[in-house]
Amino acid sequence: MDTGPETSGSAFVLQCEQLLEETRVDKEKRKKVIGLANQIVKALNSAKPKGHKGNYKERIWLKKLGVSFPLLLNDEQIEKQLTTVEEYSWMKPEKIDIIDDSTIRVEDVNEVFVRLVVTMDKLLSSLLPVLKLLDTRDFLNGIYHTKRALVLCSTAAIIKSTVKGELSFVCERGDSLLPILRVSNGDLSVDISITSGPEWIKSVRFTPAIGNIRPSWAHGEKAQSKDSSPSPHLNQLLALSIHESSLLLSIQSRLIHKPKLQDAVFLLQKWAKTRRLRGLTPLFIRGWMIYLLSVGKVNEKKNMMTSVTSFLQSIANVVSGTVVSVDGEKEGLSGSTICPITLWDESGNVNMAGDITERELERIHVESTRTLACLGDLSTASFLFFDRISFIRIFDHYIQLSVSSSVLSSIDLLNSFIRILSSQIEKGMGERIEYWDVAVIDDFDENEMECMVEEWSVSSERPKEKKEYRILLGFNPSQQWSSPLTMGPMANSPEVASYSSFWKGKAHPDDCVFAETRGGVLKGSSLIPLDNRLPVYKPSVYVQMKLEHSGKWGEDEKAIEALTAAFYIKLVEGLKDEVVFRVEIMNGKMHAMLRKRVETLKNAGASRGNIQPAQHTLELFETKFVREQQLCSSLGGLATAYPAYSECVLMMKRWIGTNHLSPFINDFTMELLVASQFTEKTKKSIPKSGWNAFTRVLNLITSHNWALKPLIVDLMSEWNDEKRARIESSFLSLRPVLPPMVIVCNEDEKGCVWTREKPDPVILRRLISLASQTLSVLMENVHSEKPIDVTRILTRESWRAYDVVLDLVTPLVSRLCKAGGRPWKGSMAVIDWDPVEGFVDEMNAHFGHVAYFFFNRYRPASIGVKFKPHEDGLAVSLTRCGGHKRDSNGRLIVNREEVMEGIKIMAGPLLAKTFIPGLKEKLEKIED
Repeated sequence: MDTGPETSGSAFVLQCEQLLEETRVDKEKRKKVIGLANQIVKALNSAKPKGHKGNYKERIWLKKLGVSFPLLLNDEQIEKQLTTVEEYSWMKPEKIDIIDDSTIRVEDVNEVFVRLVVTMDKLLSSLLPVLKLLDTRDFLNGIYHTKRALVLCSTAAIIKSTVKGELSFVCERGDSLLPILRVSNGDLSVDISITSGPEWIKSVRFTPAIGNIRPSWAHGEKAQSKDSSPSPHLNQLLALSIHESSLLLSIQSRLIHKPKLQDAVFLLQKWAKTRRLRGLTPLFIRGWMIYLLSVGKVNEKKNMMTSVTSFLQSIANVVSGTVVSVDGEKEGLSGSTICPITLWDESGNVNMAGDITERELERIHVESTRTLACLGDLSTASFLFFDRISFIRIFDHYIQLSVSSSVLSSIDLLNSFIRILSSQIEKGMGERIEYWDVAVIDDFDENEMECMVEEWSVSSERPKEKKEYRILLGFNPSQQWSSPLTMGPMANSPEVASYSSFWKGKAHPDDCVFAETRGGVLKGSSLIPLDNRLPVYKPSVYVQMKLEHSGKWGEDEKAIEALTAAFYIKLVEGLKDEVVFRVEIMNGKMHAMLRKRVETLKNAGASRGNIQPAQHTLELFETKFVREQQLCSSLGGLATAYPAYSECVLMMKRWIGTNHLSPFINDFTMELLVASQFTEKTKKSIPKSGWNAFTRVLNLITSHNWALKPLIVDLMSEWNDEKRARIESSFLSLRPVLPPMVIVCNEDEKGCVWTREKPDPVILRRLISLASQTLSVLMENVHSEKPIDVTRILTRESWRAYDVVLDLVTPLVSRLCKAGGRPWKGSMAVIDWDPVEGFVDEMNAHFGHVAYFFFNRYRPASIGVKFKPHEDGLAVSLTRCGGHKRDSNGRLIVNREEVMEGIKIMAGPLLAKTFIPGLKEKLEKIED
């Protein structure tokens, strides 16, 4: 019997099916889109346009049609396009295929994608085989693309005059030479592609090692060689364009009556998109699934998760040099010398794996293996298949490079550049980097770094290309890299010559430790360095001592307390160190007695009012001496195992302090947020730097649905799906009485021990907003043209959000006093005394019901006061009178003057001045 994710009734599969249902295509909408497609087909087949002819180089006739030419080719390039067929004229299409493209495209909503593939008529007459549009050598230098674009322009002009809707050119597939036409009518859209069919060209021209772009045509006088360099990506796109109709129809026919395989393919497409595995295109995923079906590794009758598992197992183990066909493993198949994997379509002309590079194959292995480990985990379904991961959140470190547009003028040239860069990285830093990837920043959205499709109106000129592009190199350091220095070969070894030649003119690794990268830090360093100030504030070291349960302690609480006090005295006599310890003794006997008292009251049928005090005392005891002790032990284990954990905790403390949230975020709450990124091994790789962990924690704060889901942190890695499901079910039933932020861990399965009182809903929204703002700054730093001083931004305190700011007298703030300053003249050392924190506690005790008090616990120079807006406009009530006054409408509002007067009295000499943020003039100033 199948188990795990293969079980059709498992909760994981059911959740995946539910997520799929949310993206199902609307049948009525599909019907309307097909109707629009039929209108277009009718218009094109019956069209007899005038003026659709002329010299394909001059293209003067296009202006009369009100359509712009969609390719960016200069006059010199067009002049070098030599062909025997120089005249263009519109002819009725040979055929038009309507293809439901919804199974090829992957979107986050239930959109309908229909593509019309128009096969242009290439012959003057069916009886007289004279080429009308294409010459047998038009595959060179973009001539085919130019003529195809002219047919696209004629198609646009015909539809523009006959069909209602907006028309635009769209460039997809990452190439600018093969645009398509998009017809939009409200929320309906149809894409139109032009193809020629394969009869006019030999399939050998699609071989990756062949060059169909001459350097002299692409670069003019800048070309270094007249020889044709390989253009595998262009060849791939050319083959796809020519075979587009037959290829898409073949895929559709093989999967159309296999709904379970379709669902599996859709999930895999979503998975590849969330993992940013660009090599796993929808075309490859469908082709590889058909291949697995052909060799019997998947079955259309099995549930979708079985097929997903088989697919992931297959690509996790595929090796470089694999050559197969969608029809199975055949003899005599020749593979590509450039692409690590070759997956031929049924015609043997299109390599459906042509977008997979060696570098991409490494990431595919890592991600598929990692995903297989967590299939079936109920908490990972949405994360694996539907939650998108931004490029700048995948890696620990990023480097930004500026590259001339001539290098990025085609993907083939870019891939060539990357291959050279890859070899250099492998030679110089191979032992330091686990895997890496690149992204062209200018092709990405600023917020999500999401690849954008270029689209513009058919009547407008295509936007010009930039002279220079910026690319982002992201990488993760290898776990095996432990030394910051790279040792060269021995002086008398044969490798010295090549080693010296490689590093000549470069920064030698023995001379400079690996340079700090943009937006990140290296192992052992800190994003936000500690300042060099040592405060006068003297903290103590908190120690818990546990005395084991013993019958010799007796049953008298007073006697046990006296014996414990005696133990304290003996302990003090034995400590001679200057370090101050704050010791608390946990007596196991006392714990047993508290539990027994609660059980006795329950068994005696005592009322809830009598049981509750004893229960509350027991809970406080267990929280302090049991749960906190166990949690500290677990967190200490994480800190020992992962140095990045401690770095991230330091960053989070400084970030929380800088944003004045110290009074509202419990230290255990903050550490559990960090720990969640080091315990979910099945979801993501463990962060290797504090920077990466810090970014992930901020992303968790902003993306987690705190209202509908608990954050589950399994520190002991002992909870299965059933346990997690019970926790989530219990959370939903108790949600009305649970705090806004619920963090479930092994020591607190209800998730409210450390978040019961704080943060409240207002502070939680503030925390999410600040995390979102900080993430935006960090992302901007990664892909911005000029570097941003991240340290200054993350440590700069802003007071604009508050109603009033209290500036404190610096010499009286113990945490801000410099070391070696005014010495303490008292006869005893003052330990754990922070006047600012005590002042804030007093303000909360008296005015916490009408105002929030924000400050940075680690550098408390000022305190921000924010009056609670929901405390204004209340109905008159005796319980609400404190801190309120009546307004003109007889409603209660916060009496701000009274509150501020009380604060001044409590502050005494600690307060220097108060002011309203944004006003140049201070409201009041009190001299020291």
